[in-house]
Amino acid sequence: MKIGIIVDKFPSVSETFILNKVEGLCRRGHAVTVFRNSRHNDLKLQQELLSADLPNLTLVDMILPENFLQATRQLLLHPSVAVSAMRSPAYSIQKKILSAIRDKYFAAHDCDIFHFEFSGLATHYLPLFKNLKGKIVVSCRGSAEKVKAITQAGRKEELQQLFAKVDGIHCVSQDMSETIQAYGAPVKKIFVNRPAIISSFFKNREPQVQEKLIRILSIGRMTFQKGYLLGMIAFKKAVEQNAHLHWTIAGDGPMMEELKFYVHDLQLTEKVTLVGSVTKPTVFKLLQQSDIFFLPSVYEGIANVVLEAMAMQLSVVSSDCSGMKEVITHNVDGMLASNYNIDEMAMHLLDLAANSAKRKSIGFAARERIENAFDLQRQLDVFEYQYQQLLSPTTA
Repeated sequence: MKIGIIVDKFPSVSETFILNKVEGLCRRGHAVTVFRNSRHNDLKLQQELLSADLPNLTLVDMILPENFLQATRQLLLHPSVAVSAMRSPAYSIQKKILSAIRDKYFAAHDCDIFHFEFSGLATHYLPLFKNLKGKIVVSCRGSAEKVKAITQAGRKEELQQLFAKVDGIHCVSQDMSETIQAYGAPVKKIFVNRPAIISSFFKNREPQVQEKLIRILSIGRMTFQKGYLLGMIAFKKAVEQNAHLHWTIAGDGPMMEELKFYVHDLQLTEKVTLVGSVTKPTVFKLLQQSDIFFLPSVYEGIANVVLEAMAMQLSVVSSDCSGMKEVITHNVDGMLASNYNIDEMAMHLLDLAANSAKRKSIGFAARERIENAFDLQRQLDVFEYQYQQLLSPTTA
């Protein structure tokens, strides 16, 4: 198959799940073309990618104008873009020009499947759908459907238009499937394919020295979705009963200043460490050195970092938000707290902190769960099958 993947940044350290998918499809013999909007990509990852033996991978930089002068220059250099822009059904001159430029890039690359990896991104391409010759697939992963549809005027209507025009809709969880059905997504177009990781990569974990200090770890952008304020209050409750707890939070974002204030105001400066943005090797090292992974999020599609933690045999305490209850079976391969319930979060942290045997048992079960249900090869099987179904639909 000739598969087009449409993203904003590629490769990106925060979206290695897309990198893994692209590499996996290439290694299975498919011709993959990645259309990316931005050149602000992870250069080290790109160097590693280009040095790999992937002759069937093509990277297409869609160079879009950032201001009026750049747009004018594009039109002068490419008169056909100007003609196409005037014919575009987009609502503004700027959108007409962007649509025409994007159309030029797509027209130069023949694909059987065009997969837009985020629905929010796909809505910007709606005027072009009629020109795409292949089948169109869109992924629904979280923020665009769970938050933007509520907070941004017109987003629900855009999603409805999108779902009406695409051929397939990929949801990262059953919860996400139910969410978008409320926006009019046709059930017959939806398929659930949960996130995946290369489980063999997250296999080795340093033997933990038995000591009183229990290291709790969270990784994720500093945004409201991650529920860090709830987690901070829950951790405060836990540390008041067990002083041998320490919480490391890795990540950066708009809430960093706010979180620094909470750490100070709750008198947790000796108990909480905010390490900021980290590289993938550092993430791996933090997972190796920790005892418990903590996800107090208020919503998730499915958190890939939890899958990584479980693969490393870490015991996880997570809110049961959105798709997380499809990953973890409470008290078997992780601990689930009711969403927003800080008392339950604190109780589960204390339970695991006090019981090393339980942490070990849950860790083994977590590793088995990832190997059986969330390995990359399973995910690739599902994508291949769904793409083939779109190209050769059964008549049954």
